[in-house]
Amino acid sequence: MRSGPNLRLTWSLALALGGLGLACVPKDEVHAPSLGVGPTKSTLESQTSASEPSVSASEIGSPATAPSSAPVEPPAVAGDEKTFERALLGIAPDPAPPKLTLDQHYLVSNEERLEAFHDVTAGRGGVYVGVGAEQSFLLGGWARAETLFLLDFDDWVVDVNEVHGLVFEHAKTPDEVLDLWSEGRSAEIEKWIDASTSDAAVAAHRKKVYEFGRPQIELRLRWLKAHLTKLSVPFFGNDPAELEHVANLWRNKRVRCVRGDLTAAGTLQALGAIAKKSNKPVRVFYMSNAEEYFDHGTGSFRDNVRALPFDDRSVVLHTASIPHKKDYFYVWQDAGSYVPWMSRAKSFADILREADMPRHASLENGAWRIQPPR
Repeated sequence: MRSGPNLRLTWSLALALGGLGLACVPKDEVHAPSLGVGPTKSTLESQTSASEPSVSASEIGSPATAPSSAPVEPPAVAGDEKTFERALLGIAPDPAPPKLTLDQHYLVSNEERLEAFHDVTAGRGGVYVGVGAEQSFLLGGWARAETLFLLDFDDWVVDVNEVHGLVFEHAKTPDEVLDLWSEGRSAEIEKWIDASTSDAAVAAHRKKVYEFGRPQIELRLRWLKAHLTKLSVPFFGNDPAELEHVANLWRNKRVRCVRGDLTAAGTLQALGAIAKKSNKPVRVFYMSNAEEYFDHGTGSFRDNVRALPFDDRSVVLHTASIPHKKDYFYVWQDAGSYVPWMSRAKSFADILREADMPRHASLENGAWRIQPPR
């Protein structure tokens, strides 16, 4: 699972989408997920004339932070907000994987139609749980989430999200968010990184990640601004209200970035216990295309999902690779239908097959809403 794409599941997924008149995915077009089971390939070359190369994990070296050997019990949580914040900080990371997917770090998303999820997530509130990097700040902002819980099994992505947080805390305008990722502002960012932690080794590694990722992140954010502004879709890079919400989450310590694996018995179950005890429902659960890389029976995945306190306003967001294209279907469903469905369906490919897209699914603003067969 962690050493490369699960081609069997990817081919199964392509077959499940056969009802849309699409053929199977060529091996050289398999997408890698950006999350708790692996990273996503950047398609910046299709977004801008300039692009940045990925970097080999073995070429740079491992993070300075030491991996946790085993999950720990979540701290006790009372009802007050400060205790909830401390409990979030007390969630231990999942163990580091022996190897990253494709042995690469991918620090930006390649999902180019995230606006499809705008209306689905808008105003949901509650806790947002998501994988990957900058896309969670779009989705969590649209949702007006009260807490962001961001996980990825690559420490580099965790570090990049922490740097995003520093930018959000200091940026005064949406334009400055983008400007702070430019080369001319590097000295400021590195100064803020040094001030954000008392651990010199953590700061050094975070600056190394920032220096490598900065050019591609700047390009990605500038592309997002042009793309979403053209569509009149607000986000933190073009709308002051969106920036204010995301920035305030960081300032009020309502964002937790952690190394997490969707299939490991650790971070997600700890979050679920804390959120449930604090009466804080998970309203948005975004997994990108992670489910193309493992069966639902892998590890503790099913137990992890069941541990999250969903309610009748909760939704689950997925993307699914489109065969022969470097693009995705954007798929969502009510969490209340997803939990029992994934509990019996072997894989996400089976869920899509049963959903019978497009005949028994509805396309709403670019996102497919799926429901179990009756």
